[in-house]
Amino acid sequence: MTNDMNLIDHPDRVGSTELAGALLRAWSNGDRTPFEAELDRSIHALPEEDDSVEMERLQVLGAIAARLKTYEDPSLGSQDACVNVCASLLSHLACPPMPRP
Repeated sequence: MTNDMNLIDHPDRVGSTELAGALLRAWSNGDRTPFEAELDRSIHALPEEDDSVEMERLQVLGAIAARLKTYEDPSLGSQDACVNVCASLLSHLACPPMPRP
């Protein structure tokens, strides 16, 4: 079953690509409330147990979100190297994964 079909079968589950994109959008808007909501959503996302690639992507996303949550003001373009690494990793996660052969 493809990842898209898993999401149809479980509408309460959102894929890592969509979550990462939503987190980046909330972050770039600069409004703390939606950003916090997306951080929480990313931290608590439930992976499909039979999709190891998606499970790994959600684990990475959750770790990034948990790290960003520790900052009082994680501004995009920050001088903090960790914040910049988080932004870079999120941008990669926001791109759809390569299809498996």
